[in-house]
Amino acid sequence: MPQSGKSVSFQTLFDPSDGLLNTACKGNYRHSTMRERIYRNLKAGDKNVARASRTKGFTLIELLIVVVIILIMAAVAIPLLGPTLQNYRLTGDARNISSSLALARMRAASKFNRAEVCFDFTGGNCTTNPPSPPNSYMIELYIKGTSPARYAPEAGTQPQSLSQGVTFGFGTLTTGPGGLTTVAQPPGNIVGTAQIVFNSRGITVDNAGNAVGSETIYISNGQRYCAVTASLAGQTAAWRYVSNAWSQM
Repeated sequence: MPQSGKSVSFQTLFDPSDGLLNTACKGNYRHSTMRERIYRNLKAGDKNVARASRTKGFTLIELLIVVVIILIMAAVAIPLLGPTLQNYRLTGDARNISSSLALARMRAASKFNRAEVCFDFTGGNCTTNPPSPPNSYMIELYIKGTSPARYAPEAGTQPQSLSQGVTFGFGTLTTGPGGLTTVAQPPGNIVGTAQIVFNSRGITVDNAGNAVGSETIYISNGQRYCAVTASLAGQTAAWRYVSNAWSQM
């Protein structure tokens, strides 16, 4: 029963799907029934779910802003990425040439013969069937008894090309790696080529079989330079030209 002095009215509450739930005070009341509290909690929960659904996800404007930021960052990074890739290609080619020279030296020792790495500047010079491409190189063995000396690739071997944008050359360099004061490509027995030759003892020699001090091959991507040297003892090393000085890689 309601207390005296308080105005109380009742309203019948219905669930749209379940019918009558309970009667509750519309004015002042001391407490509510368990079912009424459950009903109010469910209604409050529906409002919270609706509010959360309105704040979930991103708007179209927010997505467009993120896309614009990504495009701006890409536009700044791509021009810087190009030179970096070119430098990686250049240094990678220098290391590959150094590895080929070391392999040619081992071939000479294992075959008890002279072996060379032939560098083809213009194409079709180191091999003719099929013709070697420009800016390529390959290992070849001396054909004994030929004069002047002739070399031929081992069966199944193919020329290896320099990376895109990399060519043989030294530009305007005036000093070489290791304190060399003369900058030049090694001589070749065919026009448009250069050769670095090893005898069966692993010593760097010329086409006549005479020992030479050292040989150096230069490559460039138009902006930077690398070189590969073969010492008198046949030891190979790769170099790069940075800040007007040579440093060994």
